[in-house]
Amino acid sequence: MIIKLKQGVGRLIRTKQDKGLLVLLNSRMNKPIYKHKKAVLDALPIINMIDEDEVKDFLNNI
Repeated sequence: MIIKLKQGVGRLIRTKQDKGLLVLLNSRMNKPIYKHKKAVLDALPIINMIDEDEVKDFLNNI
């Protein structure tokens, strides 16, 4: 699963000028007992994590 997720992100961001938004809509990511959360997040090139309002702003400005 992590490899496929990384491949998908690689298709989203190809150059430094590219911008993208990756939304993980998996409820397990918000549960403290989900043992794979760190592995999933560590595998992604996360620049910063944003909240719902920042997502709306991002989508309104593209």
